[in-house]
This record gives sequence, C-alpha cells and structure tokens, in this order.
Amino acid sequence: MKRVLLLMILLSLAFTANAGLVIQVSKDVGSLFPIWGEYPDSKLTIYPSDELWIAVADTTGDVAPGAYVLGMESGFGPGSLSADGMVTYAGVTAEVTDNQVLADEYGIENGFITMTITDAQTPLLLAKSLFHCEGEGDVPLVIYNPDGTVADTQVIHQIPEPATLALLSLGGLALGFKRKRV
Repeated sequence: MKRVLLLMILLSLAFTANAGLVIQVSKDVGSLFPIWGEYPDSKLTIYPSDELWIAVADTTGDVAPGAYVLGMESGFGPGSLSADGMVTYAGVTAEVTDNQVLADEYGIENGFITMTITDAQTPLLLAKSLFHCEGEGDVPLVIYNPDGTVADTQVIHQIPEPATLALLSLGGLALGFKRKRV
C-alpha cells in the first residue's frame, strides 16, 4: 500500500512540474533510428533478459541548464540502467553515478544516471542509455529536476516469458497428478 501511495504522489508531482523533460522508450535496441514513444503507466511490457533504450528528451525547448537525475524507484521490480551504448548530445554530459547517499535522498536505486545540461539550446533528445530487465514486476523510472521535483515518470511492466509460464504450468500440473496417485 505504501508503494502505491508513493507512486501516486510521484505521479501527481509529475503532472504539476513545469519542466519539459520526459522519459521516452524504444524497444529498437541496436537500431540506428529507433522509434521513440511515451507509454501510459504499466502499458509498456517487456520480458526478462530484454533491453530497452531509455531516453530523456526536451519536448518544450525550455529546459534550464542544471543537473538532472534519472533513476529507478527503490523497492520495485529488478532492473538496471547502464551506460552501454549511452549517447549524449551537444551541451549535455551524462554518466552512471554510484552514490548511495544521493540515491537514498531521491528514493532511487543506486547506479542511476546524472545529466548535466550546460547549454539551454539542446536538441530534442538529450541522452539515452540501456535499461536491462532482470526479473518480474513494475519498475518506475523517474526524472528529477535540479530542485528535486519530479519532471516525469515511466512505468515498465516486466512479465515472465511465455515459455517460462508454460513450464511453470506444466510443473504445476505434474505436481497435481503426482499428489492424486499417492
């Protein structure tokens, strides 16, 4: 219940934030021209071992210079952000940061991305990195403005692969038959 309440608070803050940063996602990992999109919460589903491009974009053209943070909320499904294939654009530097104190302050998992925007005239896409699915469950990604308010959130719903579900079902049936015979 606490998680749902926290998520609702973060989502309400996201709608009141005035910055133009948004999280965009693409399943076209490895593509030179990925198709980017924003998904309603929990509508983006991926399987364990899948990867997604996660991008931070300036949709309004009025994002102020400063230090922004992109991370996964603590206490939710497993996953990780990495610098594999990370791309940054003019006026932006980005890196994966290992700082447990700062992660605790924001309420995100350690191993998050910090972006410093030095030029207010940045292009639409500011930076992109990889999200690695590592299990099942919802993973809320959050962008924080320099003042600590939430700029945007995106929930990734990780589901088991169909083959895994089939094996689990067969195992359950086998256990059921075994118990009846005894």
